[in-house]
Amino acid sequence: MAATAVVGRDEELAALEAFLADVLDGPAALVLSGEPGIGKTILWEAGVEEARAGFGRVLVCRGVEAEASFAFAALSELLAGVVGEVLPALAPPRRRALEVALQLAEPGEVAPDAHVIGLALLDSLRALAEQGSVLVALDDVQWLDAASVAVLNVAVRRLRDEKVGVLATVRRSADAATQLDLERSFSDERRGRLDLHPLSLGALHRLLEEKVDLELTGPELRRIHSASGGNPYFALELGRELVRTETKPAAGRATSWSCDRTTSSSGWPGAPSSSVWQTG
Repeated sequence: MAATAVVGRDEELAALEAFLADVLDGPAALVLSGEPGIGKTILWEAGVEEARAGFGRVLVCRGVEAEASFAFAALSELLAGVVGEVLPALAPPRRRALEVALQLAEPGEVAPDAHVIGLALLDSLRALAEQGSVLVALDDVQWLDAASVAVLNVAVRRLRDEKVGVLATVRRSADAATQLDLERSFSDERRGRLDLHPLSLGALHRLLEEKVDLELTGPELRRIHSASGGNPYFALELGRELVRTETKPAAGRATSWSCDRTTSSSGWPGAPSSSVWQTG
C-alpha cells in the first residue's frame, strides 16, 4: 500500500487496494465509518496517497464543521485544482452554472439549481476520466455542506462506465442532516463499507512502540487498552502522557484510569490531561 503508516489495519488496507483496483473497471465507492479517533482518516489518507501514484486525478475535500453552512464550500475545494481545466469542456449553460456555484461569475436573476450544477460536475468528472482514473476523496462527510452533497448526488448517480471512484469517511454515529446517497448511486457489487473496530492488544502494542516509543508490560498494556477502548487516538494520547510525565502504573497498587472520550465543538476528541492518571 502507500507509505502512510497504518498500524493494525491489514484487512482494511487490503480492502482499500481492492477498491482502487475496482475503479479501473468503472465507478465504485468505499465508505470508511467509525467513532472519532478510530483511524478513518489515516486509512483514507493511505488510499489517497496510493491513488495519487496510479490515478490520473485525485480530487480531495475535507469536511469542516465550521464551513458546513457555506453553500458549495466542499465543491469549491474538490474542484480547486482542476476548475481551469474542466470549464472549457462544458456546455455554456452548465459552465455558467458551475461558475456561479464556485463564485467565479455573478449570479443572474435566477440562481442555477443543484441539478444543473450536478450535471456540470458529472461532465467535469467524465472529461477528467478520459485521461485516467479519477478518485473523489471526501473526508468527514458529515461536515459537507448540503448544497455540495446535493450536487455530488446528482453527478455520481449518473456515472455509468467512467473510471471514477468515491472514497469517503463518515462518523458511525453522525446524525448529519445531509449525506451522500451512495446506496442509490452504486450497485451492491460496486459499493463497499468498512466499519472500523477497536485495535487488538497486539496492534495497540505496535502502535505505542512505533509512534511514541513506549514499552509496556502486559498488565500496563491491558490497562491502556481498557481505558482507551482500543481507540488508537485515545491510546496514543494516554501513551504520550505517560512519556511526558515519565510515569508508569506502580506494581501492586490500585490504579484507576479514566479517559475523556468526549469531542470538542470542532469534532476532534478531547485530549487527556495529566488528571487521567490517578494512582493510589
